[in-house]
Amino acid sequence: MIIKLITVAVHCVLLLGSISGHNVSAQQATPVRAEKSPLCTRENALDMIKQQIALTKTGDYLFRRATVLIRAADLLWPYDQEKAGATFAEAYALAVEQEEENDRAGPRSVILRMEYPDYRYVVIRAIAKRDSAWTRELTQQILKPDRKRSTPRDDFHDLLTSERLLQLAREMLATDINTAVDLFTISLNYPASPMLTRFLYSLAVVNQPLADQLYAQALAVYSDKPIREFLYLQAYPFAWRDVLNTPIFVFFFEIPVNVVEKNRSLQRQLVQTMLRRAQQIEVSWDEADSYRDPSGRVLPGALHLLRGLLRLEPKVRESFPDLLPPLIEVRDKILVSLSAEWQNILLRPEREISVTGDASLRAHLSEWLYFDRATTAIRNNQLDEAETLTAKVEGLEQRAYLHTEIARGLLRHDGTHARKLLDDAVNEAKKAGVSIFTARTLLTASNLYAKIDPNRSIELLSDAVNCINHIDTPDFYKDDQTLVKNAKGKTRGGMYGGEYDLRFFMPGLDPERAFREMAKIDFDTALLQSSALTDKLQRSLATLSLAEVCLAQTSPKPESKQ
Repeated sequence: MIIKLITVAVHCVLLLGSISGHNVSAQQATPVRAEKSPLCTRENALDMIKQQIALTKTGDYLFRRATVLIRAADLLWPYDQEKAGATFAEAYALAVEQEEENDRAGPRSVILRMEYPDYRYVVIRAIAKRDSAWTRELTQQILKPDRKRSTPRDDFHDLLTSERLLQLAREMLATDINTAVDLFTISLNYPASPMLTRFLYSLAVVNQPLADQLYAQALAVYSDKPIREFLYLQAYPFAWRDVLNTPIFVFFFEIPVNVVEKNRSLQRQLVQTMLRRAQQIEVSWDEADSYRDPSGRVLPGALHLLRGLLRLEPKVRESFPDLLPPLIEVRDKILVSLSAEWQNILLRPEREISVTGDASLRAHLSEWLYFDRATTAIRNNQLDEAETLTAKVEGLEQRAYLHTEIARGLLRHDGTHARKLLDDAVNEAKKAGVSIFTARTLLTASNLYAKIDPNRSIELLSDAVNCINHIDTPDFYKDDQTLVKNAKGKTRGGMYGGEYDLRFFMPGLDPERAFREMAKIDFDTALLQSSALTDKLQRSLATLSLAEVCLAQTSPKPESKQ
């Protein structure tokens, strides 16, 4: 093992001399295929994995150690299932310890749980690809304490449990749909959340009749729950991209292209349930069932339900005329009980999004709209239109991301223009300063440049490593690849004022994926650059990605039977 490491080190020193900073000789313009490297063998790859497992014994944050163990165990499973299983078990033990630390954090516990995932579920998601029985066992183990609880259940922790169960179920759809459905069913014991709709949309891609069936099951469970839970059931039957009258405002669900509103039966069931709830509210309002609207004002559940009915009214008028009279009747009865101000707002919902009265808020929303239209144009391969819209986006990070994605589309037929846009993206990212978004842009640009200019690709990978090394404890997962801008202002007439979070989803490569892609082209360069990462977690993940590439070049050993 020591001899091998020395060989690797010597080879890297020689390679460093050949690169000489960022200048690569002309004869290296064509990338060397990874399989040609004498260092990229199965034996070396397995040694690299086991070395990273051993390095987790040294001090670091529990969740960072668990992250490396999870990745290493997943790679090792086809070759040494016993060692991999023990590594997964060690990761799970660290995750349990992390949750116990969070519990002891007192008031900070809520903040910690909002900022970081429950790593027990992260471990389970990795195990789910390998062992469904163990997955179910660990999931039941997590939920078991809740069932023994003698004190009232905590709404916040129950909501997090629901979100995590559904996220786990969503990720398991590709490997074990039966276990995914079981997890969905368990989640119905907990409060509804936006993740319920996200799961159903994802399942509909695979099996829309089953998704419809599970929706009907969820509707039956939540039909009499508090309005704050029930209204999350609005979106799915009508394929809505957003819901704004729920406690967590979802501005844009990602709806698969093949999922459309076509189950009239589910639509009718939802409308009928909403009418029944409205008739109950007409008799008695539950003032405790209240939550904030997009303006930050706390409103009773009755008003949120009424907003849902008003949004549904055109659809009911078109598709379910027999339900229109009862809808109008209950709508009017609730409306007349409200002040004139609220009647005006509810009957003219367009005022809620009109921002002509506030220049600051208008500027923020305009930027978001240009960004959203540009990303849509890129998806539709309307690259000229996307470039025009990108020029109207003020944020450097957003513009860098858009230029990178437009360049990706242009590479197929206009490498010269693609290169210009990639250079624009790199310059904009660097002007934005040192950040995770800058690092993502540099890593993604490096990967795209590998197709047209290997020397420039290596240079940008080095720049990305330098950027990452200047970030304190870099975390490429915490932000969910989303830049959040907080906008403050009032709508027209001052009817709504408050704070609005505008989310810019900007996915890009992290070090693990970037080094995996570079290793497929030039393993030795990837090995050299990964060693330059100073953050232990990022260096370990990059190293494991190199091992993955080497293992992929040979057929894995047959997995032992469970």
